Amino acid sequence: MTKLFSLILRLFLVSILTFGGGFAMIPLFNELIVKSGFITSSELYNFIGISEMLPGAFAVDFSVFVGNKQYLILGAILAVIAISLPSFIISLLVVSKGSKIMSKKIVNYLSNYIKPVICGLILGIALLLLFKFVIPITDNDDNFVFNQKIEILPIAIFVFISIIGFVFKKISPIILILISGGLYLLFYCFIIIF
Repeated sequence: MTKLFSLILRLFLVSILTFGGGFAMIPLFNELIVKSGFITSSELYNFIGISEMLPGAFAVDFSVFVGNKQYLILGAILAVIAISLPSFIISLLVVSKGSKIMSKKIVNYLSNYIKPVICGLILGIALLLLFKFVIPITDNDDNFVFNQKIEILPIAIFVFISIIGFVFKKISPIILILISGGLYLLFYCFIIIF
């Protein structure tokens, strides 16, 4: 039961200490959840991938996986409550005292400094995932190895989709996602067949 309380407390801390959404939470998940032994590093990356494919908030999906892995249904329910409660409380405070809070000079001052930190966290995670899966420089145990195969296909599709998005500015992001998924599937099937 002490381990369950520790997991709940850590998820609560991740939620209360993170600004900027799901990807900004990943470094804290790594520090507070992975390094505490609740999940492994490879499970973290698997949960990230699965959570991004599911509808709903990334943090809620991720906490369901972690809670369920440790304590089944009870763990999943308590993990969702722990990750959601700080946002719920902050939302209630902002709604009830919003105009008074937002007009304070310190709030505007802090928000100007939080934005670059959030961008840095998200860029750091993007680079981590890039070097973990697309241009692997570490093995599964995070040991430095650079002699692994570089996945050129995701990079090529990313560049192609970026160019399409830049040239055709009015094209829907959903269409770009579908095109990139279709291209990857087409090339992946082509590689397997030949």
